[in-house]
Amino acid sequence: MHLPRTIRIAGVALAATLSTVAAEVSSASVGPRMAYTLLVPEDVDFNGISDLGRRAVRNMSGLVIGRSENFVVFADSLRRVSQTVEEAEFAYRRIGQWLDLPATTSAPAWLVSVSDPGLWRTLTRRHGLRPDSLALQLNRELYLKDDPAQNRRPDRIAHEVVHLRLFDAWGPGLPLWLDEGLAGHYGWLIAAEYQAGRQVVLYRNQPALSERHLLSFDDLLRMRRYPEGRDATRAFYRQAEALTGELADRLGPEGMGRLIRAMALPTDDPRAALRAAAGLSASDEIELIDQLRIRSLTVQKP
Repeated sequence: MHLPRTIRIAGVALAATLSTVAAEVSSASVGPRMAYTLLVPEDVDFNGISDLGRRAVRNMSGLVIGRSENFVVFADSLRRVSQTVEEAEFAYRRIGQWLDLPATTSAPAWLVSVSDPGLWRTLTRRHGLRPDSLALQLNRELYLKDDPAQNRRPDRIAHEVVHLRLFDAWGPGLPLWLDEGLAGHYGWLIAAEYQAGRQVVLYRNQPALSERHLLSFDDLLRMRRYPEGRDATRAFYRQAEALTGELADRLGPEGMGRLIRAMALPTDDPRAALRAAAGLSASDEIELIDQLRIRSLTVQKP
């Protein structure tokens, strides 16, 4: 997910009771939290939604719209809405439990699948994102490019929901590496847990990075903008997730919660801030940097 920084494998049996206005849809396997109501466009509450979001949704035809406890989902089919609601609500609850995040009292967040290439170009251009961007977050609005390869990623929804929960709790204050690292690390764990409940085992092999593409530890911590180029972008995401994984292994969920709260505070010295937040000694920091390098330069298998 790119904030404009100023920013399945699931087979679900659904029982639907339709009326002329709305429908309640629920999955017996996941309980009432996953229930949602089908909406017609006239029922959508646009209060608090960006002007761009209003225009985008009103210009999209053939939408199926579902409102669950924490999301309003816009997609091109009932099946896509049902799957997205289940994954999003599961991720919303699990990351909140893991990191002890407060429940939001805000209106449901928007989660919009954008299939029109022209509309996607407009969204990314107006918010200064790269043309190859695949997701956009505007406060509590999530826009996902309808991309076949990305749609096959089992952690795609969980990844974006982690970003949303972090934004709800800390706004845009988290360092870029930590924001992306948390979404990558916990997004995958959430997806694996979600699929395990459906007797599906996920495996992920991450190829080794080339040493010449690695960011230095200080550059990683200080990065404020996404890098240019495929290799640099891949290295950033991989190193951010690897560093977050190392910290999560050391600190556990409670310690990670403390670290995130501390790292959300402004600092001129992110390396010193990380040492203090994670309780690292000088030797601990050296070991952490070594482990980050090893994780990045070797193939990561389950």
